[in-house]
Amino acid sequence: MQSINGSIRSKKYDVVGICTAMVDCEHEEQLPMEVISSFGLLNGSGMKLVTDQFERDYLLVLLDSMGGYKLHPGGSVANTLTGISVLGGTAAMCGSVAMDAMGMYFLQEQQQYGVT
Repeated sequence: MQSINGSIRSKKYDVVGICTAMVDCEHEEQLPMEVISSFGLLNGSGMKLVTDQFERDYLLVLLDSMGGYKLHPGGSVANTLTGISVLGGTAAMCGSVAMDAMGMYFLQEQQQYGVT
């Protein structure tokens, strides 16, 4: 137990991370240049944060029609919390999660690894 300003509190988590939920979409084959440029990207330019619901839905339908994709929960804080939990620590996330399919996927994956 630790004393904070005269009060006694017990430690519930080893680490609490503050972050925004992120989900990486990995296409199984290289996308055509037209598709890449339709999202305002150049080939090899890295990632793009997709925040608009229409854009997110469009991307998933597009990837699905082109042979499927894999989802991976991501973001450095979320990955760190998962690692801490897998190694036996207790971890919790504080942040924003969209109430859509991607957000639910993110929460399920984090909970599967013991991150609350």
